[in-house]
Amino acid sequence: MSTASKRVSPKPVSTGHVAGTFRREFFIIAALAIVTFVLFWPIRQHDFINYDDPDYITANPIVQQGVTWEGTKWAFTSSHSYNWHPITWVSHMLDVQFFGLNPGQHHLANLSWHVANALLLFWLLRRMTGAIWPSALVAAFFAWHPLHVESVVWACERKDVLSTFFWLLTTIFYVRFVEKSKVQRSQFKGDYALALFFFALGLMSKPMLVTLPFTLLLLDYWPLRRFPENRRGSEYRLPNTEHFFRLVWEKLPFFALTIASCVITFLVQRKEGAVVNFEHLPIGARLANAIVSYVRYIGKTLAPSDLIIYYQPVEWSSAQVALALGLIAAISVGAFWLARKQPFIFVGWCWFLGTLVPVIGIVQVGAQAIADRYMYVPMIGLSIFLIWPFAGFVRQKKKFAPLASVVAAIVLIACLFASSKQIGHWQNSEAIFARTISVDPVNVVGRVMLANTLLEQQRFAEAEEQFKGALNVNPNFPEVHFNLGNLFIQQNRVAEAIGAYEAAIGQNPNYAEAHANLGVALGMQQRFSEAVAHYERSLELQPFQPDLLRNLALDLMSLQRFVQAEAKLRRALELDPSDAMSHLLLGNVHWAQGQTGEAIPQYRRALELRPDFPEARERLMALQDERSEQITK
Repeated sequence: MSTASKRVSPKPVSTGHVAGTFRREFFIIAALAIVTFVLFWPIRQHDFINYDDPDYITANPIVQQGVTWEGTKWAFTSSHSYNWHPITWVSHMLDVQFFGLNPGQHHLANLSWHVANALLLFWLLRRMTGAIWPSALVAAFFAWHPLHVESVVWACERKDVLSTFFWLLTTIFYVRFVEKSKVQRSQFKGDYALALFFFALGLMSKPMLVTLPFTLLLLDYWPLRRFPENRRGSEYRLPNTEHFFRLVWEKLPFFALTIASCVITFLVQRKEGAVVNFEHLPIGARLANAIVSYVRYIGKTLAPSDLIIYYQPVEWSSAQVALALGLIAAISVGAFWLARKQPFIFVGWCWFLGTLVPVIGIVQVGAQAIADRYMYVPMIGLSIFLIWPFAGFVRQKKKFAPLASVVAAIVLIACLFASSKQIGHWQNSEAIFARTISVDPVNVVGRVMLANTLLEQQRFAEAEEQFKGALNVNPNFPEVHFNLGNLFIQQNRVAEAIGAYEAAIGQNPNYAEAHANLGVALGMQQRFSEAVAHYERSLELQPFQPDLLRNLALDLMSLQRFVQAEAKLRRALELDPSDAMSHLLLGNVHWAQGQTGEAIPQYRRALELRPDFPEARERLMALQDERSEQITK
């Protein structure tokens, strides 16, 4: 038999090798889950904080009812807190349904999503690349890095961990689709449909996922090698135009969802006044902040110190912007140059740059310069950029493997210590905002939120000092005037409160809460017509507020406008049927109009909801006595 005709039998895979691989993967998964849970376990004793948590959970009457048809309809048809993310709202409703307003349980729910994300990330990278330890290092870095503490321990940041869960599921099913389409000539549509479905859920959890289709194209290059030029050999070549556009065409449904999400998000945020226009923040300042922010995010990743909840805008000098731009350009050129032989550097760097685009500040939403939570997904790319070349070097220079293991262990242990310390700063509102001011003494938001915390504890003098300190830094900050008004109201300094609320509205005419509280203050001075106008304006901006509807009804009753008052109270009861006070007031409206037959059921219902409600009991007894006298006569 000739040599050419000889067949070489495939070498059987050692069962011991398979078992060893399984044991390693099981160990990694168990270690990731256990260490992450232990690291974040103290958050079960943390409180909600008074920044965004009230809007999302603790003062949101819709969410506080748990899962209801009315609440689900509201989640999908309304915008609130500057976003349209109905799946996030439903997840908060589910937490309330099962745990009530126990903050520890809400935090542990966030932690569960975070652990799931770390495990999915490891599994995804392992499946795509076949590399166990680099995948494990990226997943551990993701799970334990201090920059990710904010997304886990801040209850309202459920949208980060939830949307990333759907991001990873989308990518996993996309990879399954790619793998099966290589084996089968006809592409497997089921996995593609599931990928598209989870992408839609992710966008409805947080619109930052709009860059996901672009990351799929990056994965097509590495490690999936979907371009014909890259299917063989050690070098990766840039795709030709035909193959590139073929893969873009394949992802058109993903891009369509991205475009739809961008349009919805922009319209919602512009409607609610969250988008900063170019008059307040010129395009030059935005670009400068964006360029420097990329470098700041790299710095926070490599040396995560002085992490705070809110980073104030900074005016950067031309030299600082030029230096940052030069660094980004140099790394980008280097990544492109290395794309053939080390494609993971190119893919990781482009992932980092691209996934930050929605929050880098070109379209500025809010006033923050950067935010730790914005690195939740981009850090995946930056980790690949850093860890995969390190692993490749160790693979080529095996003599350095022990030293490399020590270095990796030191980095991860440092992350654990830094994250543990950062978690401690989030115990409650006073702790996190005191930390913010200690890092940045002129941080206006930090001072305002610390003052609000002190105000809740009735530490009025300390709170007023913080508010006035914030105004000294920035007198054109409507939230400071608003909260100062709240302090004055609690001290019965009504005239000063009115002035503070008017100042807040003067700086932000669409400030719904300021209109509402100004209505309260004007009502205290019996200026009911003016109060009604501000209540109605507040309800135009935020329609689903039963407490506000009740206050409005009270002032309408004072103006003898009983029909309108009844309509407002009935709407309040639609939103919150268990509100005993609204039933009492509705009974008062009927009584004032001589409709005693309609008033009695309302008082009875109020007592059913609150058996210890003396005013409802007195009103009911008075009406019953009145009716008895009429019958006797």
